[in-house]
Amino acid sequence: MDRLDRIERLLDKLARLQAESDQQRAKDKAEADQQRAKDKADLRKKEADLRKKEADLQKKEADLRKKEADQQRAKDKAEDDLRKKEADRRLAKNEQLTSDLRESIREMGVGFKNLGKNVRGIGVSIGEITKAITVSSKIIQLVNKFAGIKVDSFLPNIEKTRLIDPDGELEGANRRQFEIDGLAVGKSEAVVIEAKTKLEKGDVDSFIKLLNMFKDAFDEYKDRDIYACVAFVRANDKTLAYAEKRGLFVIRATPPDVKLINGEGFKPVKFA
Repeated sequence: MDRLDRIERLLDKLARLQAESDQQRAKDKAEADQQRAKDKADLRKKEADLRKKEADLQKKEADLRKKEADQQRAKDKAEDDLRKKEADRRLAKNEQLTSDLRESIREMGVGFKNLGKNVRGIGVSIGEITKAITVSSKIIQLVNKFAGIKVDSFLPNIEKTRLIDPDGELEGANRRQFEIDGLAVGKSEAVVIEAKTKLEKGDVDSFIKLLNMFKDAFDEYKDRDIYACVAFVRANDKTLAYAEKRGLFVIRATPPDVKLINGEGFKPVKFA
């Protein structure tokens, strides 16, 4: 009987151990399933985050490309506007020069018909007038009459571009164009020359405004004293007196003659 009891107790113990083992396996399986589910959820979240980052990056790249495209379009438009403005300005200048030249030639008693035969058209005639105003070596001789001023060479038709904002765009609206009809140059002095077929008070004011910015644009002459001269074919007495009062050399250039008309005691102004 005791032996049978021991066998029953052993069987009960084995049954309990088996039940505990089954419970532990179920628990381990549940924990493993839970961990796999968690790992899977974490993986899905990481993949979703990665896809979001990639989408954000693509959007940023698209925004950057759009911004660059917009900037390029704005730059192209600014350049086109500047070229159109420059073309319009040159056209207006040529039309004004042609009109002034017609009147000047009529005053000198020369008809366009005969002038055209001699110089092959109005375009060349304008060039001949401008050349007589600016290129003549007489200008150098006249300027050198004044004490303290010595020039020995002449540079015609100088153009230069300056950036309004040195740190800004190299093209477009940031560029400012400067044009000088002539420049008489010496070791210590330089004389900026503005040529007009018909000189008016507004031309004098515009020229002096440009002179104030001359060294900013033409920094190669920053070590020279800058004087100025207006050369003209026609002008009224008030304009000539005004130009002289502002300190400009005043030269009448009626081709082929070039004559300094400043009065006695005139002292040229050093503009820069």
